[in-house]
Amino acid sequence: FEDKVLKSYCLGWGDDYEILCTIPQKDSEAFTKALRTSEIPMTNIGKIESIKHGVIYRNEKGDELSLKGQKFSHF
Repeated sequence: FEDKVLKSYCLGWGDDYEILCTIPQKDSEAFTKALRTSEIPMTNIGKIESIKHGVIYRNEKGDELSLKGQKFSHF
C-alpha cells in the first residue's frame, strides 16, 4: 500500500488490538517511564487539544487530514 492509503486504513478500520488511552500531560513522563520499566511498548499518536467542533486529524507534519467517509462500524 501507499503510505497515504495505509494511514487511511489504520485510522478508519477496526481490528486494532492495542489499548488506546489518554494521559494528562503532567503524568506523561511518569507513564512512559513505567511502561518502559515494564517492557510494554508504547506509541504516542497525538494529543488532545481544545477545539470548537469535532475531531481534527493531523499527520506528523501538522497538516490536517481529511477522513470523510472513512470509518469502521461493527454494525
